[in-house]
Amino acid sequence: SKTEIFQDITDIIKKDYAGFLDKKLVNCPSDYSITDDMGEKEFVQTVQSYLLDFKDDHLSFVKKNNVIPFKGFKVRRYENALYVTEVQGEDRLQIGDKILTLDGVSIEEFAKENGKILKDYVHERQAWNGVLPSINAITVQRGSDFIELSLKEFDKPAYVHEYSLRSLDPQTVFIKITDFNQGEPIQQLITDNQQALNDAENLIIDVRVNLGGNDLFYLPLCDYIFDRPLNFSELFEQD
Repeated sequence: SKTEIFQDITDIIKKDYAGFLDKKLVNCPSDYSITDDMGEKEFVQTVQSYLLDFKDDHLSFVKKNNVIPFKGFKVRRYENALYVTEVQGEDRLQIGDKILTLDGVSIEEFAKENGKILKDYVHERQAWNGVLPSINAITVQRGSDFIELSLKEFDKPAYVHEYSLRSLDPQTVFIKITDFNQGEPIQQLITDNQQALNDAENLIIDVRVNLGGNDLFYLPLCDYIFDRPLNFSELFEQD
């Protein structure tokens, strides 16, 4: 039953979740009402809302065999608009298009009403791509034109990692790393470009899109970031 599933989840949080002590003050299952006769959609949304309180992307709850719609593009927020950053199927949109509303609601108002699912108050870090699957229509500004679009669904392309390095000028090296799941290609990237890294005065590491991974795999980059020896614990704030 739904109440039994929710009880199992709260038990797992208490007994097995590594962050239980750190997040003890935000663990409030009594704030959420679960009944066996509630709808499937409401049940999933309620459990998701409970888990979002922990602000930990490692915690999630989805319906079995659930297929999340993909709308064919990705966005990032800047000020009070969304901007198209990738187009992966939706050929009516272009990179740089400015999105003003989602289902008739302004971006600012939508953020106020759905702050928890956006996961961050910093605009550029908000998780708007997780919102798009539930959106049916958008208002787009392209130059002086305003376009109303009813969104379609597309097959989501397979993820392809990127570990790349290029010199922007003699003093500046740009590195893009989309995950830290593999240590060898990151180390190889550094080895192959050691001279450029040694000579560079400026280092830009682009992790705006990064799916996480193993902390150990980014450590080789630290030699080019810090100008003195550091203990690993010094990389983090006290809390």
